[in-house]
Amino acid sequence: MKKIYTHFFPFIALLIVSLMGKSSPYLATLLLLILAAVMIADNYKRSRIALFVIVAIFGPIAEAVAIYFGQWSYAHIDIGSVPLWLFPLWGCAGLYIEGLSVRLSRKFDKQSQ
Repeated sequence: MKKIYTHFFPFIALLIVSLMGKSSPYLATLLLLILAAVMIADNYKRSRIALFVIVAIFGPIAEAVAIYFGQWSYAHIDIGSVPLWLFPLWGCAGLYIEGLSVRLSRKFDKQSQ
């Protein structure tokens, strides 16, 4: 059975943030954390938790640097110069990319044999 979040993660995350990011940033953050918990629980490894945490920290830091240099800004700011929901969004994106990488490796490794 295909996991819906693995194929539609960008849509789900964008929908959560678009609908709630500005008006309900704490609810958006909570929903993204729930999505992250589902993504981690599906294929639990401690390395996936570490990946989530590292990307959730360094993604917003990279954005904060860009914001500092005037590249863009956010209407609702919670921590430093970024919104709170950006942390779990980056973490979920890291998990999604890792899962996509695994699936693509399996597909292309089978084809090359």
